[in-house]
Amino acid sequence: MSIIKFDANICILSGKRGINQVYIDTIMVIELSRILVGIDGSEESMRAAEYAVSIAKLYNAELIAINVLTPDIGYVYSSPGVESPPLTVREIILLAEDEARLWFDKIKKKANKKEIQMTTEVIVAKRSVLSTVLEYVIDQKIDLIVVGTRGRSCIKKMLLGSIASGLVTYAACPVLVVK
Repeated sequence: MSIIKFDANICILSGKRGINQVYIDTIMVIELSRILVGIDGSEESMRAAEYAVSIAKLYNAELIAINVLTPDIGYVYSSPGVESPPLTVREIILLAEDEARLWFDKIKKKANKKEIQMTTEVIVAKRSVLSTVLEYVIDQKIDLIVVGTRGRSCIKKMLLGSIASGLVTYAACPVLVVK
């Protein structure tokens, strides 16, 4: 392990596989081993994933990408004005999982280039997306959450999306919100 010192207040310890501890004022140790990024396919979430990949590399941390399907997912996959047989809930979930895999594959390519351990998961929420993510963070012992400012709903008038805002307010770990 080698010590890289930037100034009197910040000290970074670097090992064979990258930085794994950052000391600020030599009192506070920032150690990240599990980073969660929420992906919904929006431009903001994909940008957040780029940050998460870089941070995971810096801290030699595991990266976990999740996509949470909401109970009202059927509305996303039904086209108004197009007559087609109604999809079953299972068919809708399979379509959504296929779409999420495409997003995950883009992120995995970047993670693999940087030799980052990455796992992905599609979660079917029984409650709200926010409560599902908050529970996941505790169960999986996540050290940092990285999310985009707004999701697919992309309500332009909102400065911060409701999920991002809720995570910042209620999460048990730090949250990085990416514009």
